[in-house]
Amino acid sequence: MTEPLSDLVPIHQEGDQLWVDARTLHASLQVGRDFSNWIRGRLEESGATEGEEFVVLDGSPVLASGFNPTPRRDYWLSIDLSKELAMLERSPTGKKIRRYFIEAEKRYRQQVLALPNFSDPVAAARAWANEMEGKRQALAAQAQAEEQVALLAPKAEQFQALMATEGSYSVSDAAKLLGTGERRLFQLLRDRQILMDANRSGAEHHNIPYQKYLDAGYFDVITRPRPDGKAVTYTPRITPKGLAWLDRKMREEKLLPMPPALPPGSGAQA
Repeated sequence: MTEPLSDLVPIHQEGDQLWVDARTLHASLQVGRDFSNWIRGRLEESGATEGEEFVVLDGSPVLASGFNPTPRRDYWLSIDLSKELAMLERSPTGKKIRRYFIEAEKRYRQQVLALPNFSDPVAAARAWANEMEGKRQALAAQAQAEEQVALLAPKAEQFQALMATEGSYSVSDAAKLLGTGERRLFQLLRDRQILMDANRSGAEHHNIPYQKYLDAGYFDVITRPRPDGKAVTYTPRITPKGLAWLDRKMREEKLLPMPPALPPGSGAQA
């Protein structure tokens, strides 16, 4: 990058919020995927909330080829979400852009620390102190969240490494990521009637997900013919969405250990 980052990825202020155009971020990150697939994938991966962390704008049609207009969809990202997406690229460019966002936000926060009107000195001083304490707590919470994201980055790389080309996980790999065993995970899924059981549904349907969990997008089923060509095998696979759902559900039921606490000095509050 030879141009200043402020020119490549300008930050826009709207009220007291900072926003970044997702298209300029995508271009500056030098991502090897097209914008539409990249932004949809990253928003799903980050679990961002529309209306709070990003907004979608449907713009004027853009002529993609011939005379057939393709509606252009733009995304505006909060500064926090922009930092997260830059880090998710796990590249030197992503780290550089994330650091640029952090420094830009720090400068902005310093600029807004303006003194109140001291016509009522006691009330103004109290309001000022409350405001400073609120901002201090917000900055501390943000620092803690960024530390947590950094701690989870190696886990995200492990998730990516175990994902097959189909974009899903085998039950064996999912069990490793969830911190349990393959046989135990299969049994838990059958006991909760998430997967079919041979005793209830017949041997040919053993370990196939029930339809409502397929419709929810939690599972895929890979169908392969047997060598003799007379039958097929059905192999359940767990989608990224399903893995996150299982992790949450099993921890709520105390079937998995809770995630480890942050190490000392990481910014966790007592």
